[in-house]
Amino acid sequence: MAYIKLELILASLDDWPQAVLFFDEVFPEGFEQYDPRDILAHLAKGDWDAHEYSADILAEDQARLTAYLAAEDRDRLADIKYRWAALGLDGAWTQTPYDLPDQDAWRDHFQPMKVTDRIELCPYWASPLGEGAVVVLTNPGIGFGTGTDETTQLALRLLDQADPAGKRVCDVGCGSGILAVAAKKCGAGEVLAVDNDPQAVAAAADMAQLNQVDLTSQPSDLLQDVRGRWDIIIANIVTDVLLVLIPNLNDRLAPTGQALLSGIHKGRLAEIQEQAAQYGLIEEARLIGKDWCGLALKKG
Repeated sequence: MAYIKLELILASLDDWPQAVLFFDEVFPEGFEQYDPRDILAHLAKGDWDAHEYSADILAEDQARLTAYLAAEDRDRLADIKYRWAALGLDGAWTQTPYDLPDQDAWRDHFQPMKVTDRIELCPYWASPLGEGAVVVLTNPGIGFGTGTDETTQLALRLLDQADPAGKRVCDVGCGSGILAVAAKKCGAGEVLAVDNDPQAVAAAADMAQLNQVDLTSQPSDLLQDVRGRWDIIIANIVTDVLLVLIPNLNDRLAPTGQALLSGIHKGRLAEIQEQAAQYGLIEEARLIGKDWCGLALKKG
């Protein structure tokens, strides 16, 4: 179906609250809003490790509101612009043709991917490349990690290097369960996937069923509800949360166990290394990606 993409770029951020109220009234079916100040606020508070654009670029960016109208609805479009003009607010309107994608078009963005010589990720609807002995089927539509991001790639590489065959593996902050399933398919013995989000716990269970492997998924705030000692503890989570996790690793690692950490932003690698050393963890391996890092640590 043909649509019109209608975008309003505000000349002044002072008009933002009134513009949002206006869009809420004239587009009850929903609209998109982008205010660079929201991102800058998160960065300033340290909520996020990084963002695609620098703070300088964001500071110069313009707030915008976007909505979509059926192409034939020209009368409604004219009425919306008339009502906006009546408010006396400034802003530049743009409108471009927009064809609604086929409902399955998003699948084209997800293709089989070779991560290591052994491990391949493959959307469940696609045919594997056949280049790896371990094929982990993924379901990109579930809303958690799809395995295509750099941090998951680094975690999988660390896992492959650690060779989990026959070992007890705990995936902390499991998300979709890709790492837990990969460990099991690489021959791990007992595998436990934990997350503080019940939806992630359910997603990991579904991922295990999709891949026809046996593992346990349960709620836990990091290692709080994890019992016993583990040969491998793997965590692909943001740097600030890794800093909370590290002090508790020794209590849950087996004597020769390894902690595999990903989600470390390059600019904060030193923080993780210092924290690990403080708790007697020795760096065994380091992987450096474009923006992110992964570390393999062992007990000292």
